Amino acid sequence: MSAQQIIELHQFGRWARERLLEAIPAVDRDDPFTRPVADLGTIRAKFVHIMSAELVWIDRIGFDAPSRSATGMLSEEDVPDRSALKARWVEIDGRYDRLFAAVSEGGERGSNAPALDRLIDYKSLGGAPFQSTLREMLMHVALHGMYHRGQIATILSRLGGPTVSTDLIAYYRKT
Repeated sequence: MSAQQIIELHQFGRWARERLLEAIPAVDRDDPFTRPVADLGTIRAKFVHIMSAELVWIDRIGFDAPSRSATGMLSEEDVPDRSALKARWVEIDGRYDRLFAAVSEGGERGSNAPALDRLIDYKSLGGAPFQSTLREMLMHVALHGMYHRGQIATILSRLGGPTVSTDLIAYYRKT
C-alpha cells in the first residue's frame, strides 16, 4: 500500500468518525454517549479505545513528541463528553498529519523523512518486544479504528439512532 493510500484510509477514518459523532444527538435517549448497550458497552468507551490506540501507536512510531506513555491508555474520565473527545482528537490528528506530510513528501524517496518500510522496535501493552514496519503500523491503526467504528454504528442503531453509512464508497462519493 502506498503512502497516499494509507493517508486516504486515515482521512476516511476521520470522515467516518465525524459522521458518527454528528449522529449521537439524534438518539432520543438520555445521554447516548455514555448509555451502555448489552455486549457492546458505550459509544464513549469505543471512541476512547480508538483514541487510545491512535495515541499508543503514534508514540510507538516516535515521529512526534509523545503525549503519554506508549504503555498507557486513556480512561473514559479523560474524555467526559463529545466536546472533550473532539478537542483531544485535534491534537492526535495533528500528530498524524505531520507524520503523513513527512512520509508523503520524501520518506519513500530516500530523504531523512520516515520511510514506510523502516522497522520500528516497540513493546506491546503487556511489555513483549515487537518489530513492525511503519507501513504495517499505520495500516493497523486505520483498520483498527474501522472495526470499532462499526461497533459504534451498531450501538447507535440499538439506541434507536439513525443508520449512519460509514462505508468507504460513501466517503469516495462525498469527496
